[in-house]
Amino acid sequence: MKRALDELIQHLIKHNYKEPFGSSDQKLKKPKYISKFAGALITLVDEVGTQLLQEKYVGVWSCLDINPMIEEIIEITRIYLLLNSSQEEGAESCVLLGLGIPEFLTLTGWELQSAQSALNELALALRKMLLNKGMREAVKNYRKNSTKRYGQVMKVTRKAWKKFSKILLIRLDWGLRHSIPDLRAKFKNQEDFENKLMEVIEHRDAMLKILKKRYGSDLAFYFWKIEFGSQRGLHLHWMIGLNGSKHQYRIRAARAIAEMWKAVIDNEKSYIWNVNAIPSTGEPILRVIDYHDPLLWDIVGVYADYLTKVDYFLKLRMPGNMHSFGGTQLRNESCKKRGPKRSKTMTEADIKQVRGPQGGRKVKGDKK
Repeated sequence: MKRALDELIQHLIKHNYKEPFGSSDQKLKKPKYISKFAGALITLVDEVGTQLLQEKYVGVWSCLDINPMIEEIIEITRIYLLLNSSQEEGAESCVLLGLGIPEFLTLTGWELQSAQSALNELALALRKMLLNKGMREAVKNYRKNSTKRYGQVMKVTRKAWKKFSKILLIRLDWGLRHSIPDLRAKFKNQEDFENKLMEVIEHRDAMLKILKKRYGSDLAFYFWKIEFGSQRGLHLHWMIGLNGSKHQYRIRAARAIAEMWKAVIDNEKSYIWNVNAIPSTGEPILRVIDYHDPLLWDIVGVYADYLTKVDYFLKLRMPGNMHSFGGTQLRNESCKKRGPKRSKTMTEADIKQVRGPQGGRKVKGDKK
């Protein structure tokens, strides 16, 4: 229940909100799978509905200690289920009561359409409540900060490609290994969350120290992002740029960094994922990229946006003195390239036009 509610809140307050069951044209088409948003909503309805059918009401839920907004979510759901029950037949007449994920998957035809419409209506009511509770302004600030960070990444990388003719672009991820029971995304309370977050920050500091010591002036730029996933829990994303004239092997160089990190971080409890090693059907995206490559800013724009997107889970819980994003800062030092004059013009682009994947953009060569 706690995980479902966390997932639900993240989707409800998104600026690019989408209904859990899509447009009205698709309501009769039963999906092959239930999205995380829809699954979380059905879980909420199932839990609250079960209490109503048993004529019980749990006033205090175990998940309230991590997010006070959950209390109002539960109350609105309870009221919605009661209001949609006919007076003659009682609570059992509501199409959503007694509906869990297994029951939902058996629905067809008009019963499926009715359930999807009711769930969409409930989701919209919950969204309005959250945004009216001061979240609307908070979401605007989250988006504003995200855009500011995206601009920082694009300015820093542009300066780096002015200094280096070619840069090896590397993506690495760090996270906790799966365990039984899987507790990566579970926290006892806010204090437990902050303690585990501090562990991730300590790992990040150790990684950054190694990175700077090993590559020195060949480190063109670096950016890191702490995120939370409903299954993976807290994890780290890295985007690193190395002098492409000295470091040309896209998989080997990334693996070397991962091995250095593993030497100082508990490898039995965590993993480091080499994104550069993922097979590509076309030309690899994560590679040595020349300053005049026509895809330069399409590639950087997609990864920059991925690292700077809003993580609502962290935003709602992270203390004000902690940060989920950081990296190379834009300085007023010279970025003049050493060596002979360039024979080609550097590729330029409008950073707003190459921003993705929030706009649904894909770089040619990416797997769909």
